[in-house]
Amino acid sequence: MRKKSVLLFIFKILKLPLTLLTLSLTAKYFGVSLDKDVWLLASASIIMLDMAFWGPLNDIFRTKFIYLKEKDSELIALDATKSLLTYIFLGSLILVAFIEIYPFLFARVIAPTYNSKELSSLCSMLRLIAPILLINQSMLIGCSILNAYDSFYVPELASAISLLLNIVLLIFLHNTMGIYALVGALYISDMVLILFLVFNIKKKNIRIFNNYSLNFSGFKIFFVFAFPLFLPYLVGQLNSMVERSLVSGLSIGAVSIIDFSRRIPDMVNNVITSVILTVLVPTLARLYVMNKKEQYEKDFIESYKLGILGIGMFIVFLCAGATYLIGFFYKSKSIPNADMLKIIQMSKLYACALLGIFSYVISGMSLLATGKNKLNALSGTMTQVLTIILNLLFVKRFGFYIFPLSMFIAHFSGAAFMFKFFPYSKKLIIYTTLRYYIFLIVLAIVTYWLGTIITTRFNNIRNLTGIILIGSIQLILFIPLSYIFKISEFEMIFQKLRLKWLIKKDS
Repeated sequence: MRKKSVLLFIFKILKLPLTLLTLSLTAKYFGVSLDKDVWLLASASIIMLDMAFWGPLNDIFRTKFIYLKEKDSELIALDATKSLLTYIFLGSLILVAFIEIYPFLFARVIAPTYNSKELSSLCSMLRLIAPILLINQSMLIGCSILNAYDSFYVPELASAISLLLNIVLLIFLHNTMGIYALVGALYISDMVLILFLVFNIKKKNIRIFNNYSLNFSGFKIFFVFAFPLFLPYLVGQLNSMVERSLVSGLSIGAVSIIDFSRRIPDMVNNVITSVILTVLVPTLARLYVMNKKEQYEKDFIESYKLGILGIGMFIVFLCAGATYLIGFFYKSKSIPNADMLKIIQMSKLYACALLGIFSYVISGMSLLATGKNKLNALSGTMTQVLTIILNLLFVKRFGFYIFPLSMFIAHFSGAAFMFKFFPYSKKLIIYTTLRYYIFLIVLAIVTYWLGTIITTRFNNIRNLTGIILIGSIQLILFIPLSYIFKISEFEMIFQKLRLKWLIKKDS
């Protein structure tokens, strides 16, 4: 399992330059502006609706599909999936029609302080983006189907091709279409991704497209299993709506500042979390059903350590080198220096919040794998409600900064609650958490201290030079500190390098 996780992680890392280039181009072409705010509010609102209605089904799909496939038969699992896709499409069609007819209802909720002209722009953007609901969940479930058949790399390749196409379209369309180039690029790249997934599903002879049925029983199987998650998802999307409403009222461009601040931390979180959960969830579900306690504990702790280390290394780098990293990707005449400073500060806070989010997600996936859906749902609801309360109470006092702070506090609290219900021994997890956290804190302090000493001796260090310098300091310090704190991932790499050296020496 570790090998699959590491290979998938490498594949996603290779895809990062495309994602970062997309971010850089978006900053360069659109910066911090009302048009960018409108695009972000509209696209986020559509995603919010998508997740509120279908997010729980997508979350549990792999677990339930594997269960049906192993316990009943592949035919039953595929028939249920066909029914699920059919009703998701019909439900999404109704949602799209409603948005096209009544866009003002959504616009007024997510941007209550906008004037009539600003609301008109937001309504137009909502109508343009709404049809994406028809294809988004099909994409996600298509990837999950391939994952369930142990095909983890094809979806990543498809996503990379989609990203590349998105970049090309953005470069060629931004002058003629302005902000609407983002809309065109979104639709075209998503359709290419869908076609690629369909092709590979057919190539693996997964019989999901041979016929469609309006039989409700297949959809019901997934819906009943996912039902406990709908409440936390609805509350979660309410949280997103409240946050966007509060942010849009701070100032013009505030939505763009928050978005730029979150994008790089979110991207790193998605890479690490999706890699681990893509492999972990089906594996834990299978091991729990087969009652293999020792292997369950081993696989969970390996994934947990890998996630903490990956996210922690990013946090350490950002604490010391955020100015260079953010400046390299976002430096643009369209973003004033004052806004750039806010983006740098907020990026650090959002990065730190990732530890809380990862702990929450992996704890929740453990509960799902062991069938404790109601506990997972209760924790999710409590987490989102706590986030809403903190944002509403303290937004006037802390402004921008309350959003990452509330995210960390609420998710870490939710993770602590779910951790109490971990099915096996908890001592090793507690010990690992303390050891890795202390290691990361020491690494961050020393990296920041040395980085500050070295960079202050030189004037006008270029962003790329600063990134390389901070990264080098961090990697050099990582070796002795990993040895001192007995970080197993370092030991694994060291053993493999030593083995290769001995093989070469013998030959």
